[in-house]
Amino acid sequence: PCVNRFAEDYRPHNMSYITGSVYSGLVNARLYCSEKCSPAYEYGYKCGGLLVLGYCGFIYRTAKEKNADKILFFSRDGYILKQIFDSIYKDIPTEYVYWSRSAATKLCADIFPFDYVRRFISHKVNRGITLGEVFDAMELSCEAFSLNPDELLTKANEKRISELIFDNIHVITKAYSKSFDAAEKYLGGIISDSKSIITVDCGWAGSGSIMLDALQSRRYKMNISVTGLLACTNAKDQYDSDYSETYLADGKLIPYCFSSSLNRRYYENHRPSMKHNIYFELLFGAPEPSFRGFSSDGELKFDTESENSELTLQIHNGEKDFISDYLKVAKEAPMLMNISGSDAYAPFAAAISDKKYLSDVFKGAVFDETTAGGKTKI
Repeated sequence: PCVNRFAEDYRPHNMSYITGSVYSGLVNARLYCSEKCSPAYEYGYKCGGLLVLGYCGFIYRTAKEKNADKILFFSRDGYILKQIFDSIYKDIPTEYVYWSRSAATKLCADIFPFDYVRRFISHKVNRGITLGEVFDAMELSCEAFSLNPDELLTKANEKRISELIFDNIHVITKAYSKSFDAAEKYLGGIISDSKSIITVDCGWAGSGSIMLDALQSRRYKMNISVTGLLACTNAKDQYDSDYSETYLADGKLIPYCFSSSLNRRYYENHRPSMKHNIYFELLFGAPEPSFRGFSSDGELKFDTESENSELTLQIHNGEKDFISDYLKVAKEAPMLMNISGSDAYAPFAAAISDKKYLSDVFKGAVFDETTAGGKTKI
């Protein structure tokens, strides 16, 4: 039977006519007319290829509009994005920058103390984590604050611990002073000669870009225009979902797929509580350890191991093959390169509606939900 009729029920039904037709034709031909592929490769081909390609086009167009002289792809979500972007667009310099929520939050402890407490305390309440583990993640000592390292962080002591940190934020900031110097040296070598930069991340609150902007302007006095691009913003049911709304409103952050005012059906149906953020991030990840921050001697610190490396490589292989197939078609019809954020997200939206499919793809995969270095099965 005709493969397109046979596979029609398995393709997204809410894509635009032209992009949706080309997408479905390519996926049908690849998955039903070639050798059997792994679930991870299929996930990359079906859900990641169009998303990565479309996002790269969006990044390029925005960089041109903003007259950006450099594009920074944040680790680890920018790993595959930079590879694809550099293979297509040659006229804007790019950098792969080691950056993370944990590192940025420490560097901005006194600039955004609320976010510091939210990241290291509020997000870890009632998760069976001890104060010793919490303060280790902050690179601080419980004993310095007269706390019992074996005490669990719970709702009952959250307020006490939070107030202790707020009251001592300048002491904490002083403890990070050598890290500030190391970060200034690292970042200065990348952006100090720029006037306007674009930062690229997967999502969600855009804190990586917000904090980089605050550091370069308020701590390091570099005076560079920084615009952050996000594939997706915080979703409706996300903790502190409105965290970045002012930055989105004034254009400091620009979303591609959805936000509270863009493609709202995705904004409302994307559920972090159902691990949709994790499944999405794994379309972008890198086969390398997570970046943890800057040491006092100026070295970059990483996790000791890289999780899901083989899975990540298979997903990337699927994405690369889809992009190669799509570009062959787009060569004859350049309009196909204008991929909307709605179309780019649609295959992923279809995938997350099928729990069994996702469990087959991510069987055995792990993720660090609390950004504390602990890996748990998805």
